[in-house]
Amino acid sequence: MSMRTSRTSAWILALPLAAAAQALNVKPGAWEMTTTGAMMSKPMVERECITKADIAQLAAGPDKDDDEDCKYVKPPLVSGNTWSADKQCKNGRKVHAEFTAASPERVKGKVTSTDGKSALTMDVSGKWLGASCAGVR
Repeated sequence: MSMRTSRTSAWILALPLAAAAQALNVKPGAWEMTTTGAMMSKPMVERECITKADIAQLAAGPDKDDDEDCKYVKPPLVSGNTWSADKQCKNGRKVHAEFTAASPERVKGKVTSTDGKSALTMDVSGKWLGASCAGVR
């Protein structure tokens, strides 16, 4: 996995969970996130521990954004059970993400990255594994 893919993966994993602090009913704790896309030979499955503090920081949008290459265009938007965000990257790439919380323990979403010539879309689904993050990095 390249550094660029790793950064993208981290951002993707954080997106649906960031919405919890902005009114979506999503639980903190251990999550399993599965990402699929046309450019991936197989689904990427990662487990992440997301704390209440992580959620609060991520939900802050531009002021707390730690991605060096891409910045929020405006603060994330929450409408009902949907969270969306747009980022502009230094290399000209634009990223749009939209996630829906089907329940406090399930999220689904799509992340589309465009560079003006082509678009790459990744589908993401997440399930809450439990409140304890024991054994999850």
